[in-house]
Amino acid sequence: MLKKPYLIFLLSCLLHLGILGQEIEIIKDPKPNCFEKNYYSLKEVGRLKDVIDKNTILGEASDVTADNQGNIYVFDRRQSCIFKFDQHLKFIKKFGHSGQGPGDFSTPRGLPVLLNIIGENRLYARDCGNKRVTLFSLDGEYISDYKTELSMPFLPVVSEKGERYMPSTRGGVLDVFDGNMKLIDILLDKKEFRRFLFYEPPPRFKQRYSVPNPDNMSFDLTKGGSLLVYISNSSSVYVIDKGKWVKKFDLWPEQVLKEYKPGLNEAIRESMPDDEAYLVIAGSFFLDRDQEEFFYVNFPRADSLGMDTLYKFNTGGRLVKVLYVKRGGDYTNFKCKRNGLFYAVRGGILVLYRE
Repeated sequence: MLKKPYLIFLLSCLLHLGILGQEIEIIKDPKPNCFEKNYYSLKEVGRLKDVIDKNTILGEASDVTADNQGNIYVFDRRQSCIFKFDQHLKFIKKFGHSGQGPGDFSTPRGLPVLLNIIGENRLYARDCGNKRVTLFSLDGEYISDYKTELSMPFLPVVSEKGERYMPSTRGGVLDVFDGNMKLIDILLDKKEFRRFLFYEPPPRFKQRYSVPNPDNMSFDLTKGGSLLVYISNSSSVYVIDKGKWVKKFDLWPEQVLKEYKPGLNEAIRESMPDDEAYLVIAGSFFLDRDQEEFFYVNFPRADSLGMDTLYKFNTGGRLVKVLYVKRGGDYTNFKCKRNGLFYAVRGGILVLYRE
């Protein structure tokens, strides 16, 4: 029989690994709270060709953002650099390259570098391979960088006070650091990841989806300081003000759930193939940078409709409008909304849309 100290040590290890104390809430047959009546087509207003000119080639766009002047910043996964274009898609410059030095990027296994404009004049780039976030001027000049513990991709989010938000490694959903990378807060509890639609995933997926990872969470910060966190496992949004959880609502669109549930049933019958897409109900989540009282969720599963859908909600959780583009083979990955435009990546090509 194990002595008490060893038993306590064993139980603590099991708890740390998530083997014990793993509460799973299954949301069986969720009732839709988003009822789609009309769909509104987005108009394509710009597309970036692979070849810009004889000396400048964009290989594969993987992320995009834009500043308030309409300039566009695109990360090229093949060349490990950032391209800058004006609002008319005219090439301005490119900066950064593959490496480990200041302003360089490392993209092992094709991991993306994620971009975000913060404030009026700063470009943040999340570099997974080098485990850091790099800060550039909008002219592409390297300013500084800071290290992270994580190798996963996540959108860089920094408050006006310089507080930095990252997926938690300390049992929460988000860790908050000050400008010197000192931990100052842990937001929510990782148990919020243990709510799943329809059924409990097999162990090899459950362990991954029960902690923060880029497939099950997104987050962004308004200028007013409100933090919105979207958790894909349960398709839920959490609103946090001044470090306090003040609101939560579920986003269960009727048409998406109709498409999603049969796919889950098929996956169960096939004993969960390596394709994990059935566990990811949403493709992306982002704020409307023109009107921050709205946000968008990109729900890709509308197979019978032949479209990629973008749902617009207000920060109270009410569905405002459903936008769409016709599916043409490649999935449309919407990235951000600014200057009246939606910036998206489709098959490695930058595409711009307008309502």
